[in-house]
Amino acid sequence: MGNNIKTKIIDGKTCVPTSFLTEIFGVTPKTLASWAKDGCPKADRGWWPIREVIAWRMDGSGTGEDLEKMSLKDRKLYWEALLKKAQTENRELENGIKRGDYIEKQVVADELAAFFVALKQALLLLPRKIGILASKSVELDAAKELEREVSEVVHDVLAEWSQGKLSELDSGQYENTKTAGKNDRQ
Repeated sequence: MGNNIKTKIIDGKTCVPTSFLTEIFGVTPKTLASWAKDGCPKADRGWWPIREVIAWRMDGSGTGEDLEKMSLKDRKLYWEALLKKAQTENRELENGIKRGDYIEKQVVADELAAFFVALKQALLLLPRKIGILASKSVELDAAKELEREVSEVVHDVLAEWSQGKLSELDSGQYENTKTAGKNDRQ
């Protein structure tokens, strides 16, 4: 293959001849004809829009279902395209990590643990504060009863949360499923 690649612009798309495409993909003209039947973009007789063909091949169109029927070259090309796609996705993930688009699992777990400890402490203090505030407006016995009832509600909510019930919308639909933790409810 020389440095002079014959190209043609057809309908605003850069196209290459069949001979160049067969050399690039390592396939025969017969394989290209088969690809065209399977939906591979073709601009004109003997001319192929290179971008669309590569996209079609990377997308896996026309392959995969009949992998056993493919020639060894086509299979190699198919798996190399999938490898390149996976490598590209992996690089994008690595770049996202470097940019800070993702948070480490341990950092999230630590932050959530600290948040829930603080929330629990605040909720446990709530009944006492309500009782003190209520004692200024109502009799002491009524304020103590209010404090006891709020405390009961808070403890019930915390108990439900500790068992994985995060809302009243949890109607028990997961009651019979296996739990993940060794100390979870039976």
